[in-house]
Amino acid sequence: MPIYAVTGLGLALCAFGLAMPALAQGADTPPGIVADQIRSQGFTCDTVEGASRDGADTTPGEQAWILTCSNAIYRVKFVPDQAAHVEQID
Repeated sequence: MPIYAVTGLGLALCAFGLAMPALAQGADTPPGIVADQIRSQGFTCDTVEGASRDGADTTPGEQAWILTCSNAIYRVKFVPDQAAHVEQID
């Protein structure tokens, strides 16, 4: 096997290894964080399909999100020093 083939394979494996932690950080993304919060409050979110900021309900110091799960859609408002306000809208 030529040396450049071995080097290329080694570089590919290194790149894959470096990418793995990023793939495993799904819970650190906004959809993952919002889903983890509502789950900790007893709501069900089977599979996260996405989350988007709810600009109409966001106020200074309080963030509102629309969380889309495979089984439901939720409006989630984060209020400092309180549990999130969760409303199922689907």
